[in-house]
Amino acid sequence: MDQKSACAALSHFEKWLREETLRAQEQFACASLLSDSYRGEWLFALLVTLEKPLDADSYASMRSLLRMLLVAWKASESNAAEEDVSASAVLSVFISILGKYFGQVES
Repeated sequence: MDQKSACAALSHFEKWLREETLRAQEQFACASLLSDSYRGEWLFALLVTLEKPLDADSYASMRSLLRMLLVAWKASESNAAEEDVSASAVLSVFISILGKYFGQVES
């Protein structure tokens, strides 16, 4: 997959995840969408294909995705059931990649 296609896929995925999270009407929805299926693996593979620097739209998609993941992570941390530990770990990996590697750290 070339850089342009990967950036377009990232934007599409971010919009899809936002819509699915809103449809579910719960903050933890994006965590379950990423940890209960191959979507998390797909997102990881997509992030691996991206090369810095990215265009502004891709960074905006990452920033939006990071915000959704942070909200879900906070919800999973406050709801510390054992089944949420796996989802929390998945979220932590993506938060680290987006925040540290791609420089989208919340200040």
